[in-house]
Amino acid sequence: MPFTLPSSLKVIGDAAFLTCELTEIIIPEGVTAIEDSTFCNCFYLESVTIPHGVTKIDDFAFISCDALTEITIPDGVTKIGKKAFFSCDLLKSVVISDSVVFIGEEAFGENNNLTITYKGNTYTKDNTSDLYALFSRYPLYLQNYLPQAFCGCEKSMTAYRISRSPKLSLSFGELRLF
Repeated sequence: MPFTLPSSLKVIGDAAFLTCELTEIIIPEGVTAIEDSTFCNCFYLESVTIPHGVTKIDDFAFISCDALTEITIPDGVTKIGKKAFFSCDLLKSVVISDSVVFIGEEAFGENNNLTITYKGNTYTKDNTSDLYALFSRYPLYLQNYLPQAFCGCEKSMTAYRISRSPKLSLSFGELRLF
């Protein structure tokens, strides 16, 4: 029988279910974030339903959920944090929605039999480096523009994030790009 969280819940906080013995959980519509280590070491968790309202899955959120076999990252999620699904021994299939613009380091690491589907492409252990390359060094929304975007700039450039949003501000003296 699945464990259903209350519909009034907006955020599932850090380590909320750390090492719980749940086998199935339904996250209600209205939840917007699954924070750090939320389901860390839930070794028996076989099934999780993530609703469309979730926008981020933070670092280590599902690390070592050994019984998970498949996961669908719904439309609306923009961030999958570092090692979010790391070392989920039985994880075989992940479908990532096109809305994802950031995948953290080793988000799906140590899952040797995994197939990931993203933007119509399929990635396995033989080519997951291609998937990670999409998200490495620069957020996805900048990658298509960065190779020559600042060609010929003589002054030093500074980059910083504004709050925790994915917007990046680049500053060149008086010129600012947002």
